[in-house]
Amino acid sequence: MSASAIEDDFGVALLVAPPKALKYSSETSPTQQNKTGKASDKKSQEAISAKSVLGHMLKDPDFTDVIVYVGGDKEPFHLHRDIICQTSGFFKAACKPGSFKESIEKEIKLPSVHPITFRKVISWQYQQGYETHWTNGFNDYIIFKAADFLQIQGLREEVLESLWVFSVWEKLCDLSEEEIQQVVDNFAKICELCGNSDLPNLIPIAPHIGAHWNFKAGGILGSLNSGVYGNTFVAVMLEALALQRNPCGCSDNDSS
Repeated sequence: MSASAIEDDFGVALLVAPPKALKYSSETSPTQQNKTGKASDKKSQEAISAKSVLGHMLKDPDFTDVIVYVGGDKEPFHLHRDIICQTSGFFKAACKPGSFKESIEKEIKLPSVHPITFRKVISWQYQQGYETHWTNGFNDYIIFKAADFLQIQGLREEVLESLWVFSVWEKLCDLSEEEIQQVVDNFAKICELCGNSDLPNLIPIAPHIGAHWNFKAGGILGSLNSGVYGNTFVAVMLEALALQRNPCGCSDNDSS
């Protein structure tokens, strides 16, 4: 897929979340409510201020101390090591003093990552949040792949949460059979980038996707043999199926 085809889906929006609504207990006195309200307002404003500052820093090259060259054309991104190393194991290792030449030259090359994808990743690193338009799971997959490569666990988890939210909202009902297959394939690709620690985030997604997937045993077996679907994907789907079905009506604790 060309850059122009996915640019709209990966355009970076530096959003500042509004303050959360304050909730008071009926047992709290007016004075306590006032103090709690002021404290909550102050905390919310501080969070907004931090996001605003980081959003400005992302767009302003002043005081940056590392350049990341991204994609085949080596597009330069002027960034702050203290920020990108906080959430990325990859950047933390690359910028560690004396460990790699990148830490000395203060330049990092990422030829395999698309600049549009990378903008989305660093937007999240600068605390601007993760939002993306739905493209049958494709956007989530390529962002997850980049986050996995850069060892950004928090972003990996947010991508899976985004996929789960979409599936729970049952928007899958509006998709064609071909589109559902695309969702399945992209979910399968994400699964193969995951380990055992990711299973609690993967398993809740599987039943919602599986409910709309018109699969056949022969097709699954063929896909397994060809490598299209991997072991993690199959294990997650089987786990979801086992949680949904209990044909004999007995519990796991029942004994004959």
